[in-house]
Amino acid sequence: MSKEFDIVVIGAGHNGLIAACYLAKAGLNVCIVEQGKKVGGGTVTAEVTAPGFKSELASMAHQFLQFSPMLQQDELKLKSKYGLEYIINMDEQVACLFDDGRSFVVYKDIDRTCAEIEKFSPKDAVTYRKFYEQSSAAFDMLATGSTSPAPNFGDFISFLDDSEHGQETIKMMFNSSLDIIKPMFESEEVRTYLARYTSEAMCLPYDNGTGSYLNLMIPSTHNYGMAIPKGGSGVLPQKLEQCLLDLGGTVRTSANVTRIILSGGKARGVVLDSGEEIVAKRGVISAINVKQVFGKMLKPSDGVDEGVCKKIQALKPNAFGAFKVHFALKEPIKWKAGVNNPAVNKCMLIEYDSPSWDNMMHNFMDMYLGNPVSNMFAFATPSLIDPSRCPEGNAVGEIYHFQPTELKGGNDRWNQIKDEVTQAMMECVADKALNFDSNNIIATYSMCPIDIEKYNPSMIGGDIQFFGTGVTQFFGNRPLPRWNNYKTPVDDLFLVGTSTYPGGGVAGAARTAMPMICSYLGIDFDAVIR
Repeated sequence: MSKEFDIVVIGAGHNGLIAACYLAKAGLNVCIVEQGKKVGGGTVTAEVTAPGFKSELASMAHQFLQFSPMLQQDELKLKSKYGLEYIINMDEQVACLFDDGRSFVVYKDIDRTCAEIEKFSPKDAVTYRKFYEQSSAAFDMLATGSTSPAPNFGDFISFLDDSEHGQETIKMMFNSSLDIIKPMFESEEVRTYLARYTSEAMCLPYDNGTGSYLNLMIPSTHNYGMAIPKGGSGVLPQKLEQCLLDLGGTVRTSANVTRIILSGGKARGVVLDSGEEIVAKRGVISAINVKQVFGKMLKPSDGVDEGVCKKIQALKPNAFGAFKVHFALKEPIKWKAGVNNPAVNKCMLIEYDSPSWDNMMHNFMDMYLGNPVSNMFAFATPSLIDPSRCPEGNAVGEIYHFQPTELKGGNDRWNQIKDEVTQAMMECVADKALNFDSNNIIATYSMCPIDIEKYNPSMIGGDIQFFGTGVTQFFGNRPLPRWNNYKTPVDDLFLVGTSTYPGGGVAGAARTAMPMICSYLGIDFDAVIR
C-alpha cells in the first residue's frame, strides 16, 4: 500500500469523507485516516443493544444537510448512484409533554401547529405564525449563507445593517433566546418548548447569541421538516466511503494520528500512533476538533506559534453535552398524553422539558455549574418512521439528554454515577409513558458524556459541537476570528467540518469549504462539480 499521497484527510466522519470525495473527484490521490474501527465519526449506526436493533451513537436527523448543493444537485451521485435516501415527509415533527397531562404537537404544517398552540394561548398562536412568517426571510438568507464561507464578522454585520431584515437578524444574534421568547409569548408551555428547542445547539438559552437560533429552528421545522436517512445515520458515511473508493481514494481505519509532519513550515503528512508516516505532497485537511490539532498534534516545539495553540485550547466549551440511553423495545412507547392527543404516539420525537419553566431554567444552570440533571428528556423512536431499524413489530428508542460537559468533581466521576443517572432518566420517561417498563424493554445501552468522548475523541465531554457555538465562536469567528477561510497559520493545513462555519450537526459543512480549498490547490471547483 502506498504511503505517499497528494492529500491526507484526518477524520472519516461525514465531513472528512465529503472533503476527500471532492478532491478525489478532482483527480488528486487522497488518503483519509480514521482513529475508529470504521468510518462515520458522529454519523454511526450500530447494533449496541440487541441483534437487529440499529441505534444512533450520535446524530439522528440530517435536515440541515438538505440545503447542501451536494444533495440538491447530487454532485457526488450519492442518491442516483449509491442509493442514499432520506425520509422527509413527516407531518408530526415533535410532541411536547407537560405535567398536567396536556401536550401539543408541532407539525410541519404551520396551520396545524398554530391550532395546537391555540389550546394554550390564542395570542401565542397568532404570535407564532407571525414570527414564522417574518423569520422565514432571515432563514432563507442564513440557509443560503451556510453553503458559502462566512465573511469576516465585521463585514457580515455591516452587510446585515443595510436592510431591515438584516437589522432584525443582528438583534437576534446578540440577544439570548430568552430575550426574544419571554416578551413575545405568554404561555409558559410555549416558552418552555421554544427555549428547549433553541438549546439543541448545546447553548444555554440565556446566553447572548442564542436568539438567532429561533430564526433557524422555526422556519426549518415548517418549510423543510425533519430528515432522517433510511437505514440510519451510518448509511451516509457508508455511501461516501464507497464513492471515495470508486474515485480511487484510500481509507485507513484504526489509524490514530498523533502528529502532523511539517517540512519547511508546510503540512506534509501525518504520523500514526504505530510510528507509521503517511506523506501528503500537497497538504493535510483536518476534519477533527481543532483542539486536537493545535497544542497536541502540532506544538510550539514544532515551530507553531504558542499564542495560536493557547487561543485554540482556550476555546469556550458548551455548558452541556449529550448523554444517550439506547433501547431495544418489543413495541413502540405509548405515551400517557396520547390518550387525549393521539398524534403524540405518531411523533418520532417526544420532549418533556421539565416540570415548569422555572425548573427548566434551574436545570440549565445546574448543568452550567457541573451538576447532572434527570427531570427533562427527549425520547426518539426512529423506527416509527423507518421500520428498517429493527425487527418487524419491535422498536428502537433512545433517551437523548443534556448533561454537563465539565462534571463537578471531574469527568471521571461519570464512572461512579452513570448507572444512577441512567436510572433516574428512565424513571422520568416511565412517568410519562404507559409501557416503558421491563415487560417492553428488551435491552439497554447507556452512553454518558465520557463514553461519547471515547467513541469520538473530538466530542470532548460529550460536546457534539466540539466547542461552544456562541456568537464569538460562530459565523466568521469559528474557530477564531479571521480563520473563516478554512486555512490555518500553518501552510497547506486546512480545516473542515464542525470546527468551522457552519458548525456542527449533519450539515455537510465540508462542502462549504471545498471551493476555497480547491482554489488554494489550483483546482477549478466548478469543473469538478460539472
